[in-house]
Amino acid sequence: MVIELRLEGALRQEEDLEEFLDWLEAFANEKKQQLEIYQEYALFKICPYGEINLQWEGKYLTFSSDASMLGAGYYDYVYHLLTKLKAESDMEWDLFDPCGYQEHQDFETSKFQYFYPFLSA
Repeated sequence: MVIELRLEGALRQEEDLEEFLDWLEAFANEKKQQLEIYQEYALFKICPYGEINLQWEGKYLTFSSDASMLGAGYYDYVYHLLTKLKAESDMEWDLFDPCGYQEHQDFETSKFQYFYPFLSA
């Protein structure tokens, strides 16, 4: 089992990728996050063992981050960063939130119902 947050969206057209990456770089700087952009993907460096991976194929974009071993605090941080990204961009996004954090917004629930059982397995 993996506890992974994902944010998926699509550019209007494939040619908009460079403009989106420029916007993303400004977003990362504003949020004081390290962003590394490569030819086929990008990485937000959140902490020494945690990152948000951005991959694209054509006009489709996917942000993902595996929070399994990093815990509920990391999940909470990434969730809020992705929801800010979702709110501040001019794109439509789908957020995949396996802990249901979007509904309950309760750190303790995430910790006891998802992360502790995962780590004790």
